Amino acid sequence: MNKKIQQFFSQYGFQFSGNDGYGIIDGFETNLHYGAMTTTYPVQLHFSCFLSEQQATAIVNQLLAEKHKYLAASATPYGFSLGLNDLTVGKLVAKLPEILKSVCNLLKEHGALGIGYCPVCGSVLDFESGKKCNVDGSIITIDGDCVDKINAAITQANAEFNQAPNNYFRGFLGALVGGVAGVIVSVIFYLFNFISAISSFVAFFLGSFLWTKFGGKRDKMMVFIVTVTTVVMMVLSVLGIYVVASGAAAVEAGVDMTAIEAFTFLLEEDAEFATGFATDMILTLVFCALGCGYEIFALAKKVKRADTI
Repeated sequence: MNKKIQQFFSQYGFQFSGNDGYGIIDGFETNLHYGAMTTTYPVQLHFSCFLSEQQATAIVNQLLAEKHKYLAASATPYGFSLGLNDLTVGKLVAKLPEILKSVCNLLKEHGALGIGYCPVCGSVLDFESGKKCNVDGSIITIDGDCVDKINAAITQANAEFNQAPNNYFRGFLGALVGGVAGVIVSVIFYLFNFISAISSFVAFFLGSFLWTKFGGKRDKMMVFIVTVTTVVMMVLSVLGIYVVASGAAAVEAGVDMTAIEAFTFLLEEDAEFATGFATDMILTLVFCALGCGYEIFALAKKVKRADTI
C-alpha cells in the first residue's frame, strides 16, 4: 500500500492488509484496493449499500456531470464502485476529501441504505452480527439469508459450467487465428528491423477473445492453450522470417539450395547470422513475456470462478 494513500485512509480508522483496506466512511462500509499508478484507476473504492437501479443510475450520472478528472463510477450488486487516478499520488490524495464528500452526499441524497441495512435486499441488518463475506476481495456485511441464496446460485452456476462442453478444439482454432494475426504484425515490424511486444499482445488478446467467440470454455485450460499458442506462433514467425530470408539470399547468390538448406548452412557457417538469429529469438521470447504477462494474470483472474462468498 502506498504510504500517502494509507495515511489518508487511516484517519477513517481503516485496517490494512497488503494493498487492501477496510473501514467506514460517513456511514458506509468501504473497501479500498490500491494498484500501481500505471493502471487506469489505481485507487478502487467500494461502498456497500442498497440501491435501486434508478438510484444508482442517477448517482453515476450526477457524479460524472461534476466532471472530476480521472474518475470512473458504477453500480455493483452490493453497492457503488469508484475508480480514481491522477498524474501523481500526491494529486490523487489531495482531491480525495472533495470526491469522498461528494460521493457520500450523493448516496445519502438519493436514499442509499448504508450501515444497518443489507446491501443485497435492503432489509434491516445488525452490522455487528451480520456475515462478513469476501466478495471479489472486498469485505461486505450481508444478511445471512441473502448469503445462503447467493451461495446456492453460485453452486448451481458452477455445476452448469462444469457440465457444459469444453470445446477446446474450437477454442484452439480461435487462439490460432489470433496467433496468425500476431505473426502478421510481427512480420510487418520485422520489415522495419523492429521487434516489439505488441505482436505478442495482439496474438494473446485476439486469441483469448476469439477462443470465446469460437465456442471454447473460459477456464484455466484456455489461459494455458492461448499462452502456448501465442509463444509458439511468435517463435515460428522469427524462424519463418529467417528461413525465407535465407532462401532469398541463396537465390540471389545463384546457389542451388532450398530455403531450409540455406538456413541450416548459414546457421552453421555464418557466425554473424547465427548470432543474429539467436538474439532475435531471445528478444521475441522476452517480448512474449512482456506482451502476455499482464494479460495472462488478468485473464487468469477473470476465468477463476467463485465457490462461495
